[in-house]
Amino acid sequence: MKKPDWDFWIELDRMEAWKAVALSLNIEPDSVKFSGIGYLLTPTPSPDTASLFNKRCRLLEANITNEFQIYSMSVLLAVFERRLA
Repeated sequence: MKKPDWDFWIELDRMEAWKAVALSLNIEPDSVKFSGIGYLLTPTPSPDTASLFNKRCRLLEANITNEFQIYSMSVLLAVFERRLA
């Protein structure tokens, strides 16, 4: 899995939720494909990373109205900070 291009991603204030989840795991969203079914990434990361990605997607789904919408990074980080702290 490629590391994120943080110079690019840090400049965005809105993105799809799954991309923010990938970034939260230090995965470059442009290097993977998101299936949207069971929150699978390809190429498949390690089982631990895949499990954590799945849990974080489920967490966002429970806290936002549509996991495919584009949200501000600050909203997504607030969800993670509140729930994963």
